[in-house]
Amino acid sequence: MKLKALPKRVTLPSGLRITLSDAKLREAAKHVGGLPPIARAFTVLSTEGAIVAEGGEPVVFEDLSLRDGQLLRALVLRSRIVVEEPRSLDCNNCGERLTFVASEAFEPGPFADGELDDPDLDAPFDFATSYEVPPILTGEGPARTLHLSPRTVGESRVLWEAKGSLDPTRAVVTALGVKDLGRARAAQTIARGLARAGSDAWTRIADLWEEAHYGPRLVAEIICECGARNEYPIPADRELDVLAPLAEASRSDEVPEGFPDEETFANWARAAQEETFERRAVRNIDVIVDYGVPACDDGGVPMLGCYTPPSEGGTLGPTPPEVRLFYRSFLEEKKLDPTFDVRAEVDETVDHEIEHHLHFLSGEDPLDDEERAVIATERARVVGKRELTRRAARSFRDELVGFLRVSFPLVALLVLLAIWRACAS
Repeated sequence: MKLKALPKRVTLPSGLRITLSDAKLREAAKHVGGLPPIARAFTVLSTEGAIVAEGGEPVVFEDLSLRDGQLLRALVLRSRIVVEEPRSLDCNNCGERLTFVASEAFEPGPFADGELDDPDLDAPFDFATSYEVPPILTGEGPARTLHLSPRTVGESRVLWEAKGSLDPTRAVVTALGVKDLGRARAAQTIARGLARAGSDAWTRIADLWEEAHYGPRLVAEIICECGARNEYPIPADRELDVLAPLAEASRSDEVPEGFPDEETFANWARAAQEETFERRAVRNIDVIVDYGVPACDDGGVPMLGCYTPPSEGGTLGPTPPEVRLFYRSFLEEKKLDPTFDVRAEVDETVDHEIEHHLHFLSGEDPLDDEERAVIATERARVVGKRELTRRAARSFRDELVGFLRVSFPLVALLVLLAIWRACAS
């Protein structure tokens, strides 16, 4: 795999603009063997002169907010200044086991180009709010809320320097920035409460803590051969792993209550076809239920259904228009949302795809244009507008070079032939 360049200039989540020294960081990385994974990256980033503010003054890495620090850690892992261990997950669409280096799939464009104005992806964490958690017994009674404080890289040192599992202590509570747990305010009381917390409570605490100190953009997109886009949090090593390591998420084979079997689903699709065909005044369109791996849209999202226009045909002759429903996509939606109304969504999906057919017959499909525009907008949010422009320019350049490489001999021959004719005449 080609080594990915470290962005020279970066806008941090806090808004601070900095310059990074690739040479100093790579030199420092030669001397951090034996440290825990997070400590390796943070120690490298603490190198004097490796981070400089826009005005030229040096930046003390440990004084940065922890969210800023996590971004910089992701960048040094992405460029393999510090090497991250491979991870695995099951594709959310086909179930194929995927192995990857998470941070190397990170999109840094918005940080490199200062495009950090998205109201969702770039919103700061609200440290003024107390968040609900599953009940935790403390010396001050049952706690149902948690209040976090901002942390710098240095203030969380106890967590990222740990070489093994940690028990909740006053020092750990301070590193976590737990300001209060229910009515408990004293660090020792909070520590004792956290020591009693169950797995549900720790899962909620970990989610809140990582939301506060990582941010929504720190996600890798892993593309499967089936076309599905899978998300994985980066950097993969997390501070709370030493306190409450979470089990790896896996696909569940359990069928949720109320989900139809294949025969019932096919009957619903047939009923939707009959009702929609009559209402839309259409016919001669195949409606097929596909029980295999769903197709994905251009954004890598498995589709509930799709429409394929008629074709003049190849070796098998002409084919009629087709509406295809993906049974497994409906199943996955039901797993994610128990309130998902499968019967209603079957009806709506068939009607939606027939609408595509009617637009096809008219010669223009604004519905398809709208869907592609939504996908393009989402890609720009994640990848960055300027980065997408650069990629388009590189793609055009590569295509032009390829065309010239193939056509040059012919062009040269024609030129030589023209010169020969001119000389002969």
